[in-house]
Amino acid sequence: MAGNEQVMKLRFLVLMPLLALCPGAFADDFEEGRAAYDQGDYAATILRYEKAADYGHEGAQYNLAVMYHEGDGVPRDHAQAVFWYTKAAQQGNALSQVWLGIMHREGLGTPRDYGESRYWFTRAANQGNSDAQFALGQIHFYGTGYPKNNIKAYLWFYLAGSQGDRDAEAMMPTLEQHLTPGQVAEAKRLVREWESRWRTGDLQN
Repeated sequence: MAGNEQVMKLRFLVLMPLLALCPGAFADDFEEGRAAYDQGDYAATILRYEKAADYGHEGAQYNLAVMYHEGDGVPRDHAQAVFWYTKAAQQGNALSQVWLGIMHREGLGTPRDYGESRYWFTRAANQGNSDAQFALGQIHFYGTGYPKNNIKAYLWFYLAGSQGDRDAEAMMPTLEQHLTPGQVAEAKRLVREWESRWRTGDLQN
């Protein structure tokens, strides 16, 4: 894997059918927005999504962010993408949290801020998102904005790898060469602690 300059693989996100997150008319606006998108009527899509999003519909907020991020039916606008990702992320949307981590890390639509990047990656990682876990492993292994910490890198790469992330799995042999047996034991203790807290729901999300 490359060093700090590497951009995390963008396993890009489709417009998600996050249903039943907002009752009544605003859920209807969301559905009408999805239907308009499928028909290629982007003006109606934005109108309906914004109406639902303004009233807190997480799916509409996320979909608006993706549209502005990719320039899908609207001019690409990373600042607008960050705005709507933030709205959805604050409601616990893990995919939005991952993208906020990327946007803050890369300085897209917002000033580069490694603290914010790590915060949002951690929120998503603690919901079990493997992309966020992989990103945190990179942060700790390469020292992106923080001192290197191979024990924490082991934790996050291990968790991502346990979900089948092949990039994370590939990092483990290299990482273990940088750790003493005692440090590996400490890293495995952190893994067990995280998994225990995950099972009991005792993790920030």
